[in-house]
Amino acid sequence: MKNNNPKDSAASSPQSVHEAAMRFLKEALTRCLQMIKISHYKKLSERALQYIGNASSDQIKTYGNWILCLDAIADSCLANKQILSQSETYDFLL
Repeated sequence: MKNNNPKDSAASSPQSVHEAAMRFLKEALTRCLQMIKISHYKKLSERALQYIGNASSDQIKTYGNWILCLDAIADSCLANKQILSQSETYDFLL
């Protein structure tokens, strides 16, 4: 017997899968910014979130959350002309 529950069909739709992946990616970025202790740079964090928001499902599948997060942070540092200190760079690379 077929289940006609709209929640079941919505849960497996490509858009909901992408939304879930984006939620996990944004959470990973937040954790990453906290771990490398540069979350206090507001412009850097905002730019990194914008970059993450443009990630496609294929990019997430190919590179994974952590690589995309580090790429977003590096892009944001470049765009904001932010130079990380020695300890911030060390935390970034770990």
